[in-house]
Amino acid sequence: MKKTSNTMTESWIDWTNLVLGTLLLVSPWLGFGGSGAVAANAVVCGFVIACIAGVALAKPSPGAEKTNAWLGVWLLVAPWILGFSGNAGATWASLLVGFSVACFAGIQITRLGRSARR
Repeated sequence: MKKTSNTMTESWIDWTNLVLGTLLLVSPWLGFGGSGAVAANAVVCGFVIACIAGVALAKPSPGAEKTNAWLGVWLLVAPWILGFSGNAGATWASLLVGFSVACFAGIQITRLGRSARR
């Protein structure tokens, strides 16, 4: 547990999101992506998730966690909005990373909210 100026977070959660973001970033080259918009979505979202998780490790904040939560939600709907739901590898990568990142960010948001009320 990491305590920084009245905020309590679990750093393993941000480390996990950093790893998930990195895996999503390289997923097109691991065979879990396609080309064009599918690969660009994975690379950009993975990069941003990893960067935001790094920021959250350095200085926990609700803003960073909310950004990752929204990116997780985007990854959950992206296969249908971008039209790659027929690509099983890219769809599962997007769904699993999106669900995990959104859940972990939600846990951190809850922890930050609790510590702010103390």
